[in-house]
Amino acid sequence: MDGENPVKQAAQGRGADGKFLPSVSGNPTGRPKREHCISDLMYELLTGDPEKVLKKWNAAKKKTGAMRVVIAWYKKLTTADMTALKEALDRVEGKVPQAIEATGKDGGPIRYARELTDDELDAEIERLRRTRPTRREAGAPESASEPT
Repeated sequence: MDGENPVKQAAQGRGADGKFLPSVSGNPTGRPKREHCISDLMYELLTGDPEKVLKKWNAAKKKTGAMRVVIAWYKKLTTADMTALKEALDRVEGKVPQAIEATGKDGGPIRYARELTDDELDAEIERLRRTRPTRREAGAPESASEPT
């Protein structure tokens, strides 16, 4: 960008330093549309009439690799293969969200070290030292630098 005409830079949405101006995209047309991706083909097959879709794909002069994969997957699906069914649902409908609950001691709020008093922090460190197995108990080889 060095040495370019400042007017041309401004027209391209760039400042004098060559950086994009605020609210100006370096990729105004966005990401190219995916064509014939596996998820889209699965969706087409499952939401339409499978026989018609397969007939259309088989009539195509050249099948894409994605079409071949989906056809093979569909054959497994029609044999009641539960793994194939799960894969279809995950790709077409999206994975089922898993609830994760993070709580502190006895279901209370999580307390961060910076919120603890010095005495509480010392007590927690001591508790962890007592409950943590030594390297020997854990089955790890002792290193030469570790005190015995």
